[in-house]
Amino acid sequence: MDLHTHLLPAVDDGVRTLDEALAELREASRLGIEAVVCTPHTRLYETGDLAALLDERRRVHERLVAAAEAEGGLPRIGLGAEVLLLEPGVPLDLPGMRINAGPYALVEFLFHREGFDDAGPLFGDLLDAGHRPVLAHAERYVWLRGDEALDGWRETGVLVQVNASSLVGEHGPEIRARAVHLVTSGRADVVASDVHGPHMRRNSLGAAAGIVRELAGEAAVRRLFSETPLAVFEGRDVRAEPREPRGGTA
Repeated sequence: MDLHTHLLPAVDDGVRTLDEALAELREASRLGIEAVVCTPHTRLYETGDLAALLDERRRVHERLVAAAEAEGGLPRIGLGAEVLLLEPGVPLDLPGMRINAGPYALVEFLFHREGFDDAGPLFGDLLDAGHRPVLAHAERYVWLRGDEALDGWRETGVLVQVNASSLVGEHGPEIRARAVHLVTSGRADVVASDVHGPHMRRNSLGAAAGIVRELAGEAAVRRLFSETPLAVFEGRDVRAEPREPRGGTA
């Protein structure tokens, strides 16, 4: 399962054409990935008519699904969004904002925001509305290096996603160390590719699974790459995995 991809052609900084999207889906199939979710960037401050944007994305998704089904042998293709959280009132009730219209929504922060003291209330608003945030690439936020905030969010129902690209070292040693820490301490719930295609970021889930297998064992691979992502894809309830009783920074 791959819950975080940018495989809708020409809608954000991911793949640019249908052919590129199909090529990435073939690679996902080669890696043994049975389903993916297209999660294009959704930044409300850049969007004039959000409903129209989401309608267009649904049409692009339908064309991609039709092309993949015509070829055959490719992963199932879900639809969601990678929603930037800046302030309360994010309209996650709109179709296309949540993963396969279920309770889960992939959300992100600005990478270089100064502090996360206001994130708890942001998550609280979403949880109170019945949504389950999945925090994208948690290891990459410069100001989120301690474990206290993540631990608190996970206790309320937030899930934590780590990028395969971070585990293989694509973003540098500091971010790789943080990703490894989240995985080995039980604070990660999902590993996903965040694949963008040939122009930016390829799919490294296979290599990342090998790293996690070596560091944390086969049970961790099943939970992070298959069991929890599939439950999110299908909209089933997921409880955060109990973490090891240790804190600190990576």
